Amino acid sequence: MHKSITKLCLLEIIFVCIGSPALAEDEWVITQKYNTFYVSKNAVRAVSYDGGFEMVAKAPDWTCYGYRLDKKIIWQTPINSFNSLVFVRPFMDGAKLRTPPRRIGKSTINGFKCTEYRTLNGLLYGSEQVKTSPKAIEFVNRFLFTSTIPEIPLFYKQESDTTKYVEKPWFDSARYKLDAGRTSIITLSIKKKNYLAKDFAVPVGFKRTNRAKDIAYSEAKKRQFEDVIEGVGFMSSDKEEKKH
Repeated sequence: MHKSITKLCLLEIIFVCIGSPALAEDEWVITQKYNTFYVSKNAVRAVSYDGGFEMVAKAPDWTCYGYRLDKKIIWQTPINSFNSLVFVRPFMDGAKLRTPPRRIGKSTINGFKCTEYRTLNGLLYGSEQVKTSPKAIEFVNRFLFTSTIPEIPLFYKQESDTTKYVEKPWFDSARYKLDAGRTSIITLSIKKKNYLAKDFAVPVGFKRTNRAKDIAYSEAKKRQFEDVIEGVGFMSSDKEEKKH
C-alpha cells in the first residue's frame, strides 16, 4: 500500500514538473530603432532593418550565420572573429572588442531599468531586465559593436568631439556634428514570450558566400555607396585639374 502511494506521489511530481511554466524556456524580443533581437539563453537572432539582413548564433559553438532572405545567400564566421565592422571593412579584425567601460551607476531610461557605463566616447546603458547567458550577451555586444558589458545594450549616446571635422564639398560636417550627439542605440520595447525554435532556425539551401559585405547590403545600398565613392573620385579629379 505504501509503495503504491509512493509511486503515485512520484508520478504526480513528474507531471507537475513537466507541465510547470517555470521550467518552460522563454525568449526575449528586444525591439530597437534599427534592429530587433530575439534572445534566449542558448541562441540569438538579430534582424537588421537598415541592412535588410538577419543573423543567428547559437550554442554549442555559437557560430555566427548572416543571411539575406531576398538573395538566399548565407555567410558564417566563428563568434570570436565577428563584430559588425567586418560588414564595412572586409579586412577588419573581427576579434576586436571595444574597451570595457567604467560602471557609474543605475538609471531608468524610457521606463527600462539600466546599468549605466561611461565609455571613451559616451554613455552606454545595459538592461537589468533581460537575463540571459554570457554568450548571448557577447553576440549582441559584437553585433552592435559596443564596449564589452555584462548586459544586453539598450541605449548608447555618443558624445564624441566633432570640432576636428571641417566642411568639405563631399562631407556635411554640420550634419555629422548633429548626428554624433544623438542616441545611436535606442530600445523601443522589451517583451518576453514562450521559446520558439523557428525564431532561431538557420536557413538551409542558401548559396554560401565568404564575403560579409554580400549579406550586409542590398543592391540599392551598394549603388548608393558606389555613387558616393564615384562622387568623391570626381571631386578629387577636379581638384587635380585646378592645380594645373
